[in-house]
Amino acid sequence: MSDSTCALTIEVGHAPKAVRGRFQSIGFACALMLVFLRFSALPDIIASLSRQNTYLLYVAGSVAILASVVSGRARRVFRQKPAMFWLWFVFWMIFAVPFSSWKGGSFNFVVTYIKTDFVILVTTACLARTWTDCRKIIYTIAAAAAFTIAISLIFDTGGDRFNFALSGSIGNSNDLAAHLLLVIPFLLFIALKPRANLFFRLLSITAGAFGIFEILRASSRGALIALLLATMFAFVRGSIRQKAVVGAGAVVALIFFAILLPSSTRQRLMSFSNGADSNKEALESSEIREYLLKQSIVYTLENPFWGVGPNQFAAYHASHAPQGETKANLQFQPLWYETHNSYTEISSECGIPALMFYLAAGISTFVLLGKIRKRAGGAYRPEIVIASHCLTIGLFAYSVAIFFVNFGYYYQFPAISGLVVAMWFAVNRKAPAAARGDAPLRQTVPDRSQMEPVELM
Repeated sequence: MSDSTCALTIEVGHAPKAVRGRFQSIGFACALMLVFLRFSALPDIIASLSRQNTYLLYVAGSVAILASVVSGRARRVFRQKPAMFWLWFVFWMIFAVPFSSWKGGSFNFVVTYIKTDFVILVTTACLARTWTDCRKIIYTIAAAAAFTIAISLIFDTGGDRFNFALSGSIGNSNDLAAHLLLVIPFLLFIALKPRANLFFRLLSITAGAFGIFEILRASSRGALIALLLATMFAFVRGSIRQKAVVGAGAVVALIFFAILLPSSTRQRLMSFSNGADSNKEALESSEIREYLLKQSIVYTLENPFWGVGPNQFAAYHASHAPQGETKANLQFQPLWYETHNSYTEISSECGIPALMFYLAAGISTFVLLGKIRKRAGGAYRPEIVIASHCLTIGLFAYSVAIFFVNFGYYYQFPAISGLVVAMWFAVNRKAPAAARGDAPLRQTVPDRSQMEPVELM
């Protein structure tokens, strides 16, 4: 066989692998686009301004899903507990559809959830193959956070309480506050990351400070509780340097709270019980939420296995509540309202097993983040540890905040679980076979020929 024939044979033999790798690279770029579009709410913003659906999510998502299938990593991904529990959560939603109080509405809702929310877990976990890929996802979410904060400042209606002039998934002030609690720690990662560019470090700190200010301006007492608990959590678990950063951030937030916030906003944030200085609207909101929480628990106990149907709490309550039901001290008929609690939203609409899968997915994500911190080794260990710490803070704050909003079926939690699974694969990618147990991986001097390029952002 001639040399030219051998070369042709080798080239043809390697062509499918090369084509697949190129397609996966394109798919990963689309996955990054999908992550940015979802976390920035850009499609919602465009639709709110233009009244047109751009279908950007479907374009980016279709390519990313196809690349995920071609990658052949889906089976490996769903062997990890966070992804496995999310998959069971989706299965239970599907199983609950035939028992729904409105089957057609639940069916359409579940299909939409799979196409637009659950898919982010699959694409991020399947297509991010190295720590560099994971870092790009973190940067993308940080960029989306900065974009959201900037948009919230531009489209603020200017009242004492923050009010978004645009509609969409974060159009409500409480929803925006819960979302920012999750994504601001991604900006914190850039601020704490070793060898970070000074410009980007200062930019992330500035954006994070404005983000905290917007959280307080939202006058969301649930977000305030989540922010305080997350601050204490970060301080207790952080290193000396991280404690200093958290302490400085807390001082800045306190200054914002004491000086820059309008007095009416401070009054609403502090209105947890009746008093001379309490905000009447805030107290009425609390009573409504208390009523809806009790009703969601009642419906959970009445329909413990399948619930009233995915996304059907409001419709079910409107048709089953006693006629003329009103609050004793409010001229308010609490019909066509959501639960305003993500956990009872799931339990009342999909049953207790669905809630168990949801909680198991969240807890296993926290556990896997702890394992990543222990397993990380090599040249990237410091920033992997910092990333794990920041993600843990964000998830903790988010887990508290969604107790007060309807985020049970939102994309944020599955997306972060997918990122965490990808990080787990990345820290194990170059680990020796003997170190693949639960014992921490010893830090060794990496082979420079195998090192990924260091980025300065």
